[in-house]
Amino acid sequence: MIEERSKQINLFFLGIIVVCTLALAGAFLFGIVKTKKGSSIINQIQNKIEDIAQPTGQTYKEDVNKIMSEYFGKVANIINFDETEKTATWLTLAEQTKNQLLLLRVPTDFKDKHLEIILNIDKIENLLIDRNIEGAKVAENNFQNISKL
Repeated sequence: MIEERSKQINLFFLGIIVVCTLALAGAFLFGIVKTKKGSSIINQIQNKIEDIAQPTGQTYKEDVNKIMSEYFGKVANIINFDETEKTATWLTLAEQTKNQLLLLRVPTDFKDKHLEIILNIDKIENLLIDRNIEGAKVAENNFQNISKL
């Protein structure tokens, strides 16, 4: 009776070892399959992020040219405003344009040029805040040359 009970306990533990081994092997195989599938998905996501993060130079140029064309067109329309209204409107246009430019994704090749454009529009803003319209006009002429891509 003790011998039979001992065999039952041995079989029970042997069964537990077999079940655990099968479960462990299954988990291992499942992990390998999932990792292979997961890594391809991760690679796809990383590729998409890289595509989004690095716009083409052509796209950047088009975006900047569109923003600057709108800005210069609107500035040309405020010439006949009185000085106070001209200053306020011009300052608003400069701020809006700078904000639009700051939202752009900039390719590495254009980072210096982009910074130069932002700094020049910032200079115009500061001159307008100081009510230096003549200085702003000079800076604006310089800005038109700088902003050409």
